[in-house]
Amino acid sequence: MVAAHQNDLAYAASFGMQTAFVRRPDEFGGIVKPENPEPGADYLNAAEIHVEGDWTYVADSFIDLAEQIRCSAPE
Repeated sequence: MVAAHQNDLAYAASFGMQTAFVRRPDEFGGIVKPENPEPGADYLNAAEIHVEGDWTYVADSFIDLAEQIRCSAPE
């Protein structure tokens, strides 16, 4: 499962799927969820760039993700 929203990845991982988090810092015009979010604050319209789970891959772009997958594939 490839996603920019980590709740989606957590759900996929709960079913045993491999996961890939792709950061999209400009997704909502530059508003970014902080690394240590304020309890109770609404970050629904903020880009997630900080890793919040144990994902199979973490990438900065789809090109980066493709390279990581290519490099991890058995020859």
